[in-house]
Formats: sequence, C-alpha cells, structure tokens
Amino acid sequence: MQVAEKQVVILKYQLFLSLVI
Repeated sequence: MQVAEKQVVILKYQLFLSLVI
C-alpha cells in the first residue's frame, strides 16, 4: 500500500548490511 514505507525498510536493511560487512 505504502511504497515509500517499503523503500524505507529496504534502506534500513541495506544500512544494516553495510554495518555488518
């Protein structure tokens, strides 16, 4: 329903991955 909300989740996931690596 909210496309922006999905993009925020993806951004947070990418940030999490960048912190892990």
